[in-house]
Amino acid sequence: MHRIRSTAAAIALGLAVAASGLSAAAAAPAAPARPAGTGSFTTWAAAQKAAGFKLVRPGTTFGLKLTGKIDVSKCEVTGEESARLVAAGYGKPSKTFLAIEQNNSGQPCGNVGVAKDLGHYQVDGVRAYLIGVCGLPEVPAPCSSRNIWLYLSWTKHHVFYQASSHDQWRATIVSFARQLVAVS
Repeated sequence: MHRIRSTAAAIALGLAVAASGLSAAAAAPAAPARPAGTGSFTTWAAAQKAAGFKLVRPGTTFGLKLTGKIDVSKCEVTGEESARLVAAGYGKPSKTFLAIEQNNSGQPCGNVGVAKDLGHYQVDGVRAYLIGVCGLPEVPAPCSSRNIWLYLSWTKHHVFYQASSHDQWRATIVSFARQLVAVS
């Protein structure tokens, strides 16, 4: 759980950078049996081929448009450099925003920083942990506010997933995560 908390802040920053046009991080595959690539892609199928593992994509984005492209990059955690991180954001990080990251290292590829535990939910048959950047001296916004960063993280079949949101209700990020579908 501590690793998930640490990963949320870094992911928020990474997604904000990615959304601003400076490609930050991307998807994470699970099978290093074949070489995986990196880059920015306009389709989920192309990102999946580059990542080298099965990806999920949003079933709904609640009307938000893809910000930039779907990024595939190396996992920057020591010992996990062969893993791939895939990231896509929808909306604007400074306003209403949803994102999905997935990697095949089985753990976070970054550090979120200090965040508060906000509960757990079932996503795709496994327990997912919700944290928020809120209610802290550095971020005094109350955790009941919409104007905070939320991170919902879970692992299934050695793939680590993290949905993130800004200016969204908790129910929205949970619904977003529950409606992810396999890329065909």
